[in-house]
Amino acid sequence: MLVQDFGDHRMAFNPNDDPIGRTILQHGSWHRPQFENILASLRDIGRITDPKIFLDVGANIGTQTIYALASGAFSRVIAIEPDDANARTLQMNALLNGFEDRVDIVRAAAGAEMGTLYLNANTTNSGGHKVTNTPNGGKSVPVKVVTIESVLRNRRLDPADLGLVWIDVEGFEAEAVAGMSPVVERAIPLCIEFNAHVYGRIKSREFFSYLAEHYAVAAIVSDRQIEFRPIAELCTPERTVDILFA
Repeated sequence: MLVQDFGDHRMAFNPNDDPIGRTILQHGSWHRPQFENILASLRDIGRITDPKIFLDVGANIGTQTIYALASGAFSRVIAIEPDDANARTLQMNALLNGFEDRVDIVRAAAGAEMGTLYLNANTTNSGGHKVTNTPNGGKSVPVKVVTIESVLRNRRLDPADLGLVWIDVEGFEAEAVAGMSPVVERAIPLCIEFNAHVYGRIKSREFFSYLAEHYAVAAIVSDRQIEFRPIAELCTPERTVDILFA
């Protein structure tokens, strides 16, 4: 594990982890320019005003959690992460930055319903672990599954308390979203890794249509300026892309 100071934050990470650790080592961040573009775009359309809660689903080692708090745009973070090693590093990163009282770590996977599923480990990529219904031999461990709706309810939070929901769960996004219908119905800003190649054509179309029923605009996320378009003008993605709904 390596700890480096990047000016406005410190980050503990495994420099041999591919791609997150190696990217941080080489470039100083993990998709931070994209994250800053997202915040700027939401501010431009009046969707980020007073600091609210950042909900980080599939938080991994906490890169976006730390960037969110360092930005000043959020009062605190709820970080959902099922992998024990990642959650420990996330906690370390919160401590390194003095954010330990502002980061609420939920050590579980986010799904459509409460229960237990399996986390199939990726031995070279800490962000590549996948939640599945069946174990994959010695690389799988059972993990607790919670709904995002239950996480908010247990903390007596309203969906309006959230400023941005960030979901990157390696193909399990539709299940995570199914467990947060009140959040979607309130059209809380949502940035999601849309893994069309995992969902398949039919599920991709159904998933995108569900989100399109509740959000007015959306944009493909990039390192350049993000341009929102009316949701009716967008087609279901056929490849993996990060999409910002607002």
